[in-house]
Amino acid sequence: MHINRGVALSMRNDVFHQFYAWEQEDARARILSLAVDGDGDDDNDEFDVYFENNAWLLDADAEATGETFPVRSYDEGGMSTLSGTVPCIEIPVPEDFEPHPPYLTCSPASRSIEKDSYDMTLSAECLPFLPFANDPTFPLAEYAKRYESFEWQVDFVDPDVKVIEIEVARRLHCEAGLSLNAIDELKIIRPTRLSHDSGLIWDTFQRKLPCENNLLNEINRFRPQFCPNMNCIHLACKVHQCEFFFECLDLSNESVLVEYPPINPVTPTKTNQSLKLQQGAPCGPDCYRHLDESQDGMMEGVQWTDPEDEEFLHGVLKLDPDISPCALAVICRKRCFEVYIYRTRIIPDEKVIMDEAEEPRRQRRLVFYDDPTDESPTYVPIPPCGHPGPCDANSNCQCYFKSHHCQRNCRCCVTCPRRRKGCNCTHDKKTGLCMNAETCICLAGERECDPELCLGCDARGAEYQNECEKMTLQRQRYAYLEIKRGAFGLGAFAKREMKPETKIGEYVGEIIYLNFDGAQDLNKLIHNHTGVNYVFEANASDSLRTIDAGRLGNETRYLNHSKKPNCYTRLKLVNGEYRLLFIIDKKVKKNQELFLDYGKAYWKEEPDEEGDGNEMIED
Repeated sequence: MHINRGVALSMRNDVFHQFYAWEQEDARARILSLAVDGDGDDDNDEFDVYFENNAWLLDADAEATGETFPVRSYDEGGMSTLSGTVPCIEIPVPEDFEPHPPYLTCSPASRSIEKDSYDMTLSAECLPFLPFANDPTFPLAEYAKRYESFEWQVDFVDPDVKVIEIEVARRLHCEAGLSLNAIDELKIIRPTRLSHDSGLIWDTFQRKLPCENNLLNEINRFRPQFCPNMNCIHLACKVHQCEFFFECLDLSNESVLVEYPPINPVTPTKTNQSLKLQQGAPCGPDCYRHLDESQDGMMEGVQWTDPEDEEFLHGVLKLDPDISPCALAVICRKRCFEVYIYRTRIIPDEKVIMDEAEEPRRQRRLVFYDDPTDESPTYVPIPPCGHPGPCDANSNCQCYFKSHHCQRNCRCCVTCPRRRKGCNCTHDKKTGLCMNAETCICLAGERECDPELCLGCDARGAEYQNECEKMTLQRQRYAYLEIKRGAFGLGAFAKREMKPETKIGEYVGEIIYLNFDGAQDLNKLIHNHTGVNYVFEANASDSLRTIDAGRLGNETRYLNHSKKPNCYTRLKLVNGEYRLLFIIDKKVKKNQELFLDYGKAYWKEEPDEEGDGNEMIED
């Protein structure tokens, strides 16, 4: 059926009026349902009882108690009555009582987080809100003119409009017989489908409960929201929500949000017979190792009543087909031999493709650009690779082309030669665990040990015997600091005597990408107005990625500046993520204030301008 644009617009208007006619009546009924009976309890009863039990507060003798203020009670009609007066109590303040140093609100945090996505991806186009809108001293016009528009003017869709548009699309498609492409060509509603995860239909579908699905699809559906980085391992990560602004820092000014590659089903390599022959003790009396497959009816007699149990087992075997039935029984909450029997049905030995023995190819010595060459790394991380086949030019592997190591979240095989190797350090009486750069590749690489790769030093803490010395940031083992009045404003003080190389904390805040023209000027306007600047460049070669502890941070933000500091910073690579560690440079006494040299870059713009809490301090 062919429908011109005029008829489609008429249909849209009909839906519009029908929706708001229904909405008004529905909203009126729902609001009336919230009304309470008029015979409810008097709200003032509790107030009056309080003063009856504390009659001294309503002392009418004002001369004996000094200044007072009246207490009034209001009824349902808004009429007030004087209940009495309450005396004012004067609290003397000592003459040496000093006001608290200037302080800006700061949310406490133990990790740096990315600023909200709109602050980064729309920074050059849309202003999300007006900072210091009620402060006449802030240059609001100068700040706002650097943006093309306000965010509330761009891409705002009323939820009511979404409901109207999806109903119009339904009528045009189901009743008028138009295809989705034909509906989009009419241009009377938003595009119904832009991609597999965008468009009117996709947005509307997000309001509905998720449909039943298998385990692998569920994992891939939540994959964009789940952070597999070893520093996180949870949903809704605020550290890597804009995982890598790929290429934006060295090749172009455009930032591209890159997701982790999807998880594909794993090909099984172990037959059922090889599982029975593998070494290991039985997990219990129901272990599959005790199973006699030759017994009549044993293999056919096991039948689960709930089909979801078998579907769940299918999903687990797609992720790890070679997992031991003993472990699989714990995951599926079934008896071990039952899980093994179902495994033989799902993955019969005929389907297992045994890898043919190949002669190992000679690998040329790999040179990696992300290996440190000076005191700190000088490269920008890239997203994990996700491609079939080995990491080489044929697979278009970015790790290969950029000469980077493959990460734990790369989808290549775990035996990929490009993956980092963990250290195998043992305890040294002279230096301790992982404290010799000649033998510890992690220490030489300016990174912390990996709990998954570094087995010799027991980085994961499984044996609870020796504590690896290179796990400070991951385990957050820092010396305690006290925040109190310092040489200027608030300062950080040592709670105990500290030796050189004592770790006092990680500098955390909001991770901000200054990836568009004028971004640094915008930050400068904010800092000049507040009088403080907590911005720290995360990497000398990556000046567009900064950490701002102005609104979010921890105790390390209170270290004041000095030309003779007793602390220094060190950039550490922790599970593929750069983190700033503050370390004691020289012996510090108990209750001694800690200082840091902010560097020439901090003062180069306005060296003579003083701030609060971060001011230049001379020893």
